[in-house]
Amino acid sequence: LVYTGLIVLFYLSKQIRILNEVLALGIAVFSPVLIYIYIEQLLNSLINKKLMKYIIVLAVVFSGSLVASIFIRNLLFHSNYFLAIWKFRGVKIANFLPLLLLAVFFYIKPERIKYIYYVLKRYISQHLSIRFLVLMLILMTFLAIYVLRTGNYGLLVFGNSEMVIRDILQELFLVRPRTKEILFGYPLLILSIYFWNKPELSDNIKKAMIVFSSIASISMINTFCHLHSPVLISIYRSFMGLVIGSAIGGTIILMYIVFHHFYQKRKTIQDA
Repeated sequence: LVYTGLIVLFYLSKQIRILNEVLALGIAVFSPVLIYIYIEQLLNSLINKKLMKYIIVLAVVFSGSLVASIFIRNLLFHSNYFLAIWKFRGVKIANFLPLLLLAVFFYIKPERIKYIYYVLKRYISQHLSIRFLVLMLILMTFLAIYVLRTGNYGLLVFGNSEMVIRDILQELFLVRPRTKEILFGYPLLILSIYFWNKPELSDNIKKAMIVFSSIASISMINTFCHLHSPVLISIYRSFMGLVIGSAIGGTIILMYIVFHHFYQKRKTIQDA
């Protein structure tokens, strides 16, 4: 209702630029949320699929994000955006708000919003294990890096070494794939698909992986919000992020399978 009211207000005041930016911001924020709510349903319905579930889920994320990006580009189709005279002012909000909304949906559930205080109190009052503390440390580190790297002038967390890696990627692929997609978004999505119906991880960890894997969609949409970049270049950049990120995720799974196999074998020998 608030969003609709703002649209009507800007339309009546003939502030078409602001109206278009509000519409574009809404698409940038809510598209990843809707895509990943649907991804959860897909993962629950594709239990018996093996390779096909990876293809379907990746295709939904990529195509859904691409459609949302095209709508945004059409709303902000103006030469002043292409020349960077005007800037889309909602990019930073679109990087964080989808993560927050997905966390609310998966952990609190919309129907329990009014009980948010009691839900948070219950989570905090749970017995703190070493595993929980380690996961929280990893999560906080990840969020710190994500915050520092957001924006066109984000801090280079790893200094000169990061610049070297960025230059290598640029030389190899002509256009550098986005770091958030190849290191976080797609690897986490691949891991989420693999572990979703397995007992090795708790439901809370699986939900956290799904929430943060939405960075793949958020980052892709953000790529198209850089309106000075040609559309075909943005599509190519996003596709390379999908391929490289998925390959990294697949490599992590293979390493886990090998490690788990040797661990179980050693445990069997010791028990014997």
